[in-house]
Amino acid sequence: MTASASPPPRAFVLGNFVQACCWQVARLPAPGETLQAHGFHKEAGGKGLNVAVGLQRLGARVQTLIGCGQDAAADELLALLATEGVDATHVHRLPGPSGWGAGLIGADGHNTIAVYPGANGLLTAAHAEAARSAIEAAALVCGQFETALPAVQVALEIAHRQGVPTVLNPRPGRRRRPRCGRPRTR
Repeated sequence: MTASASPPPRAFVLGNFVQACCWQVARLPAPGETLQAHGFHKEAGGKGLNVAVGLQRLGARVQTLIGCGQDAAADELLALLATEGVDATHVHRLPGPSGWGAGLIGADGHNTIAVYPGANGLLTAAHAEAARSAIEAAALVCGQFETALPAVQVALEIAHRQGVPTVLNPRPGRRRRPRCGRPRTR
């Protein structure tokens, strides 16, 4: 009698997608200075996308909630997800561009990075609600703050109500906004 293998665990990742473009330079430029790069690299990136692909490669069955734009970068994202086997049911092509990142990497390893969030910032609580059944069926829900906060909040609330463990990478950090009209009390 052979034991049947149990199905791989399900993971739901609140993804984010940034088309990352990196230039290698001898040193980082000073303000207002232009340098010639000696190398260039482009790839799909973003904390959430990297987690989704990593979990899939480790054997989980991954579904992800990602906002991407109406551009060639989004086409590349969808091709990557298909190649990796990540379920793209909840990937939404939203108006405008996808997220883009620009990095300069000096020979000493130091870098400077600028990120335009693009469609990552357009996900809403309704997008997370639409993924409710996938979130509730997951063994783990992962998120980070490069995805629009209303979507992250609702997805984590759904997971908590269902007793699904969650992992939140609180990067990039967010400052708390003061509450208007209500003084703080001690």
